[in-house]
Amino acid sequence: MTNRLAVWGLLLFLATGWSTAARAQQSGCSDQPAFTDFDFWVGEWEVVNFATGAKVGENSIRKLEQGCLLMETWQGEQGSTGTSMNYFNPVTRE
Repeated sequence: MTNRLAVWGLLLFLATGWSTAARAQQSGCSDQPAFTDFDFWVGEWEVVNFATGAKVGENSIRKLEQGCLLMETWQGEQGSTGTSMNYFNPVTRE
């Protein structure tokens, strides 16, 4: 009997957790104000040296995962590249 209850409890836990995650994924983050704070950054950017005005690279910022993630990809004029991902955690407010 104890094993049967444990199995049912586990199934209930998994079903509840997955349905909550699925709802969050479907609704996205765009309706939450903190996830729009960096919308000004989204787009294609030409990066220049402030002192000389010379182009030093390009930067692309995109919103992914229903607006929950900002992805930055950059490429320097000399061929260097990089990527960063930024996410706001509503629990810690960071």
